Amino acid sequence: MRLHHLSVEAFGPFVARQEIDFDDVSGAGVFLVHGPTGAGKTSLLDAICFALFSDVPGDRQARGLRSELAEPDCPPRVRLEFTAAGRRLRVERTAEFTRPKRRGTGQVRVQSTVTLSEFAGSQWRPVSTRIDEAAEVLQDLLGMGLNQFRRVALLPQGDFAAFLHTTPEARRALLERLFDVERFTTLESWFAERRRTLTQQVAAAQQALHHQIATLTDVLATAPPAALAPLSDADELAFAAVPVGEWAGLVPRLEVALSAWAGDEFGAFQRAETQEQAAGARRDEAERIAGLRARARVASDALTRLREDATRIEVLRQRAADGLAAAGLRAELAAVASAERIAAEAVSRLQAARQSAAGAGLDPDAAAGLVPTLESGARSLADLGRNVEQARALAAEIVDLAEAVARAGETAVQLQSETATAATQQAAARTRCAALVAVAGSAPLWASRRREADAMQRLQHALATSSVRLTAAEGAQSDATAALVLAQETLIAGQRARLGDLAAELAVTLTDGDPCPVCGSVEHPAPQTDRAQWDPATIAAAEAEVERCRDHLEKCRLDVARAVEARAGQLREMHERLAALAAGEPPSHLAALLTDLLARESLADTETAATLARLAREVGAQHDAATTAATALQAAEAEVEALDEQRQAIQERLAAARDRAAAAGARQDAAQVRLDETLARARHQISAHSAECVCGATDPELDSDNDDEGVASDVVAMLAAWHREATERHTAVERLVAGIVAADDRAREAEAAYAAADAALRVALRGSVFATREKLRQALMSTDDLRAAQHAVAEHDRLTAIHEATLADEQVRAALAVTDPPDPALAASAAEQARAACLEAARRHTTAQRTTEQATGIAREIVFTATQSAPLHAQLDEVGELADLLAGTSANNALRMRLSAFVLAARLERVVELANERLAMMDAGRYRLLYDDARAARGARSGLGLLVHDEWSGTTRAPGSLSGGESFMASLALALGLADAIRESSGGQEVQTLFVDEGFGSLDEESLENVMTVLDGLRDGGRTVGIVSHVGDLRDRIPVRIEVRKSPHGSSVVLTAADSAA
Repeated sequence: MRLHHLSVEAFGPFVARQEIDFDDVSGAGVFLVHGPTGAGKTSLLDAICFALFSDVPGDRQARGLRSELAEPDCPPRVRLEFTAAGRRLRVERTAEFTRPKRRGTGQVRVQSTVTLSEFAGSQWRPVSTRIDEAAEVLQDLLGMGLNQFRRVALLPQGDFAAFLHTTPEARRALLERLFDVERFTTLESWFAERRRTLTQQVAAAQQALHHQIATLTDVLATAPPAALAPLSDADELAFAAVPVGEWAGLVPRLEVALSAWAGDEFGAFQRAETQEQAAGARRDEAERIAGLRARARVASDALTRLREDATRIEVLRQRAADGLAAAGLRAELAAVASAERIAAEAVSRLQAARQSAAGAGLDPDAAAGLVPTLESGARSLADLGRNVEQARALAAEIVDLAEAVARAGETAVQLQSETATAATQQAAARTRCAALVAVAGSAPLWASRRREADAMQRLQHALATSSVRLTAAEGAQSDATAALVLAQETLIAGQRARLGDLAAELAVTLTDGDPCPVCGSVEHPAPQTDRAQWDPATIAAAEAEVERCRDHLEKCRLDVARAVEARAGQLREMHERLAALAAGEPPSHLAALLTDLLARESLADTETAATLARLAREVGAQHDAATTAATALQAAEAEVEALDEQRQAIQERLAAARDRAAAAGARQDAAQVRLDETLARARHQISAHSAECVCGATDPELDSDNDDEGVASDVVAMLAAWHREATERHTAVERLVAGIVAADDRAREAEAAYAAADAALRVALRGSVFATREKLRQALMSTDDLRAAQHAVAEHDRLTAIHEATLADEQVRAALAVTDPPDPALAASAAEQARAACLEAARRHTTAQRTTEQATGIAREIVFTATQSAPLHAQLDEVGELADLLAGTSANNALRMRLSAFVLAARLERVVELANERLAMMDAGRYRLLYDDARAARGARSGLGLLVHDEWSGTTRAPGSLSGGESFMASLALALGLADAIRESSGGQEVQTLFVDEGFGSLDEESLENVMTVLDGLRDGGRTVGIVSHVGDLRDRIPVRIEVRKSPHGSSVVLTAADSAA
């Protein structure tokens, strides 16, 4: 696999889009990726991993890759072009991130995306946009996952240093992630899981067996000891102590014993049931005889009482017969009484009506002839009433119209006055408008000056803040300079100690006459004797601290430059704004303030802030006055327009009022004419009624002048009063005449009805048992009394018949003939005792039967469980031994190695073999890595150990004894060897672009040269090696460089080619 092009945007420290063309740096074979700490060197490697695997190595997460300096809507984006398996592909990914909602508040989550394309022919063609599908295609092409890729293509020295020095168990965990031993770990897991399953099954079977035996013991607790006596010679059989193998022979004997016990209980139950049935029959016979004798006693006593009441019943029987006969003539008798009463009432009402008519001056005998005359008079009064109502309405209308004419005149006078007032107010408003125009026109100018004054106040505050920041930045720069000097002194002291120690070590090997390996001299006049105390880790830490202090000092210098630039820009902007405001010809007092401010050198002090505040207040006051004038001008102009509209509306209302007065006067004249006509008709109707009707109404005296409103109203009121009185008198006369006629008719009809009812009653009496009307009245009974008498007679007869039949019954007579009847209470007590004995026998039989069935079933389950559990024990022993052997915990596993670790040991041997090839070139063949499968102490797992053999001294020791540079070379050799071994084992693609991350700072000049030679050898086959480091010496050795620069606006990438470096 070879990388061609990388593009990142909003990813890690990179905000703007950064492009890296790996084809440009591939020609040199080795290139350097360098930059200050935190600039983003490792983030470039993360971007490559994210593009290929949608994830990043280490503790970082893909969700946290977005640059915090990027725009809210900009997604973290990575695009990588590479060639794998002869296919050129391009993968573009965006990571999941959150952005503000476009509407409302809160955040919305944006999902990750992927676009995989392939260059075919002369253009890019899409392959997939689905995350899972793209991952599958990339996995098939690369032949490795993220963990393997970071070991094959990205060689982080720190991880392999840990791999070199860690324990065999931790080394196994790493190797498992790199080499596919899944089938072996699956085998280990299967045996472990199978042992757990068999252990659970055996425990479950044992628990079930104990539970079944306990249940059987509980069930047999209800059986008497005699029933279980045939099973054991002991007093009590302990089932829990019975061996599992003896249950098959015990169950048949248990069934026989329990069946015999159940049979005995069933025989006892049958005997008790027979005795209960006999006792029940005796009880029933005793109760039957006692019941019959009691019925006879009740019937005899009742007949005695009925015979004593026989005389009263016979009288009541005759009374009921007469009442029943009289009930047939009840209607005729009632009709005669009702007709007689109605006739009397009709005659009485007729006499009262005639007396009322005579008192009113009418002739009672001539009443029938007055009806036509009265009907004609009623019609004339109705016509008169309609005319009176019409006259009343016309009179009221005339009054209302006169009032409307008066109101319209008053309204016209008022509106004329309002017209004059509106004209005066309009003239005054126009005068105010003319006075406000000049002041209101300056409002925009003062608004602009006010904004400038406010802006200068904010700018002066920012200028003061910038001055404070500049002072703080200069102090921080001074502190950073002092810290760098101190760190450099510490590093120099450590390097001097290291050189002294190396010189002392070299002096030990020097002999007179032999050349010095450093200078070549055969004389050694002043060899170093004292060995200084130094630590590679301390020197490395000092180098890192110097680098950190340099970065910090550079940052402080950048902060000071920014603060100076910001302060100068703010001061320049302040002078420009003051000059612009002074050029606008402000009033004299404001011009003086501006001149004073322009003359000052420093504008960051508090005096300037106070002067600017005063200027802002003065400008604000002028702006407020102009704004108030503008508001007043608008109000005055609106008032002029409103008054003009008001005056026009008043004129329209005045014309409308005059029109309404004229119309009301015309309607008033027409109403007066109709009123005169109506009153004339009413007078004529009154005169005619008074002359023709017999009701006695007289003609009133009415005024003939109707033109005056008051007189017309009086005339109408008099007409209404006369009509009301005449109508009441006429109605009274009509009622008197009609009452006499109606009463006379009803009296004649009532007398005729009475005569007919009396004749019908006489005819009915002749055919009955009653001689006179009086006897009939005496025999009559009410319906309730008649029904009660008939019921009493019938009930007496029914009871007499029932009791006589009871005494004549043969069973009753036979019961009375028994001389010594049995006692029912004694018979019932005996039957109850027999029933209780039968129930107890049934309970014992049911218990025996249920216990037999349950115990037999449980015993058979015990035999089945014992039979099934035997093979499980054998399987558990066999599988358990194999599981311990594969897990490395068995005594038969001498190396205490897991099966997967045994496979990994072979992989580790190959890694060591390949690593030694690289290491021999780096350290001139001094050190060689050894695979160690010796058994670890105290039972720890073993088989994956590493040792270092020193060819110079012939000793073998632990990797922890290596110095910092030696440890780096060994770790790098391991990384390269592991990468080669992974490619061999997985069949993955040959990686043509490699990266080696950090660790070069711990090497001396010669070791660094050897390491570079090894890395340079990796170019064989067209591979490209990228070294990620900030060691300064590498910049001189490697001409092709990718520099990562950091800034407050995001990091950037700069490519330095070979020709430009030269």
